[in-house]
Amino acid sequence: MYVNIFLFVSVPGSVGFLLQPFGAILSAPFVDHFGRKYTSFMVNIPHVVAWILMYFASTVTMLFAANALLGFGTGLMEAPLNAYVGEITEPSLRGMLCTSTQMFYSAGVLLMFFLGKIMNWREAALVSLAAPVVSMVFIILVPETPVWLLSRGREKEALKSLCYLRGWTTPDNVRDEFDQLTVYCKKLECCAICCKTDDDEIIDCEHKKANVFKRIYLKFRYVMIAKETLRPFVLMIMYFLFISMTGLTPIRPNMINICDAFGMADGGKNIAVNRIIIFTSF
Repeated sequence: MYVNIFLFVSVPGSVGFLLQPFGAILSAPFVDHFGRKYTSFMVNIPHVVAWILMYFASTVTMLFAANALLGFGTGLMEAPLNAYVGEITEPSLRGMLCTSTQMFYSAGVLLMFFLGKIMNWREAALVSLAAPVVSMVFIILVPETPVWLLSRGREKEALKSLCYLRGWTTPDNVRDEFDQLTVYCKKLECCAICCKTDDDEIIDCEHKKANVFKRIYLKFRYVMIAKETLRPFVLMIMYFLFISMTGLTPIRPNMINICDAFGMADGGKNIAVNRIIIFTSF
């Protein structure tokens, strides 16, 4: 009996996680094409549609679709959030602000379990709708990142954006940082293979004229397996492996149903909230 219960509750809870990698794959091209600001605005749209769909859901299919949109939208959010925070902040604050996203993610999970305890799921979906809507409003008020604007040749807008991000200051006060960003963006336009092999900053090189398979091979050889790439890659793999082995991610969507299925005296919702509080505190 318990096997059947686990199979039943695991399917809807896993739909969002199955769609999340597909959103993450599309996230990077969206960020490069539309910019960090507008992509951060657009990735909230799947969440808005999902919460509205969940509130008005009358069939199981609508619930599955809403959960799939939530997972897809979460995957889309990964690149623009980190890119925006990383490009607008000063080095002394960058690490703290980038890691704070995980803290607020855990706080959001705790809030969702708490809402599920004090109200029904339709009301919880309606309250949750406020998060992406408020996020979209605040995103409208912030500028695009100077790095992306410089990569598109919009230097005046990039300087104006940097002045805004550094406290509505004047261009003279951010001139040194702006010049450094300009040099950095010019280096990004260089051929990655040339920079790895010859330290050559020529944009037009023979590698861009080579066939696609040769370019892929050379980039993999000189960029992907370079120590500058492998070190952070290994650290991220170790981090995600540790998070997955804790068991929180796969058990979280089904925690309440599993606790109720075993007939725990304290109730599934109370146990779930207490477990999330303990995990968040660490």
